[in-house]
Amino acid sequence: MQPALLLRALHRLPLPRWPASWRARAARVAGVTGDHLDGAGDACMAAVMVGSTCRAVRLERRSGSARLHLTQAGTGGSEQLRQWKAAGWFDGAQVVLVLGSDERHFLSLDRPELPPEEVALAARYPLAEALEADADTLLVTAVPMPLTNDALRPQMLAVAAHLDPVRTQLAQLAAAGIQARHIDIADSALRGMVMLQGQAEEGCVALAFVGTSICIGLIWQHQFCALRALALPPRTPRDEAEFEEQLALQIQRTADHFERQATRLAVRLVLASMPTLPDEARRNVLSALPLAARTFDLESALAAEAAAAQACRSDNDLTALVGVAAARLLEPLAEQAAARAAAQDEAARETERANGYEPLGLTPTAATTARPAPAGAASSPAELSQSAIELAAWASRTGTGVGMGTRMGSSAPGADDARDSQLRPAGTSPMELERRR
Repeated sequence: MQPALLLRALHRLPLPRWPASWRARAARVAGVTGDHLDGAGDACMAAVMVGSTCRAVRLERRSGSARLHLTQAGTGGSEQLRQWKAAGWFDGAQVVLVLGSDERHFLSLDRPELPPEEVALAARYPLAEALEADADTLLVTAVPMPLTNDALRPQMLAVAAHLDPVRTQLAQLAAAGIQARHIDIADSALRGMVMLQGQAEEGCVALAFVGTSICIGLIWQHQFCALRALALPPRTPRDEAEFEEQLALQIQRTADHFERQATRLAVRLVLASMPTLPDEARRNVLSALPLAARTFDLESALAAEAAAAQACRSDNDLTALVGVAAARLLEPLAEQAAARAAAQDEAARETERANGYEPLGLTPTAATTARPAPAGAASSPAELSQSAIELAAWASRTGTGVGMGTRMGSSAPGADDARDSQLRPAGTSPMELERRR
């Protein structure tokens, strides 16, 4: 072959573009690990659980600081809400009402080939049938999940909650002078935990004790690839070893199932939040797992006031609230980092084209990952924390009702009812709850 023809052929080979890939990967990771929080501007999130026992945390993102700050965390009765309000826990904060593991329901369903605004409507009826409930009494949303197995159809995560209990909780907050801007689910804590650890490139099995259940999910690029809820095994003082064995077995079986299903994704780590377990029991459980495993350490993941850290140290739900708040505070930074990475990647492509190259190959996202990355997931971070059950809390028109016209992340109550059933694509703009009258 002539030299000119050989060079031309080499230019067209699918060679990896390492510099562009490295810059994109660095931008994605830096955007969520806190390394660049100092340029992100101030923001504050207060996460609340309401019921016979109320819990609240306040998490801040401060300009000039490389870490999120946990300033408040506490537990008390319903009267405690007014005291927290008077003490300024919710001042300047976006308030998110978090539903516990017994208040939300979810299913993994085949994603229908429908316009995005109709996906939530399609999810309502399978959820209503599974819950043996009237579809009109449910709050429902659905988000796409990354494709991690070529043998399976594209999946979506459909989430629902009964409307009346949610309305009661919103009214309880309103009676204390607290206006919730969002509604989320405790499972979103898993994403916040992973984002705080900076595990963006590889698959991670994250789990958290919430109430009497275990929320466990497979996370990749800040998105849920799978989600399950497990019951904690029974425990008595005389069978501590059996409890640890059963717990490790439940986690191991679920992690193995996730790994078998995600044939296009390398699963490298188990990240566990188990605040109520003694240190020795925690080590015994994690050491029994086949994957590398470590404990989610809240105090090393962010800066915390001593009293707030002490309150969370042995409270499953408070730690989960911190994870939910962290996911919401870090989500915009992840989106910005992904956008910057895409722009840098495109600029690198243009430079290569200007130099006479035609890059046709794949850009590697992790040199140590043997399997290809899941399709349809790398363009933007997941938005379950911004697309899980969302609802306006101030209900200005009815006093105690639920303003179904308000959108996720919207700061203006009473939006048009025509928007009730809209559902926008993940990564483009906030999604809305869907409920038919």
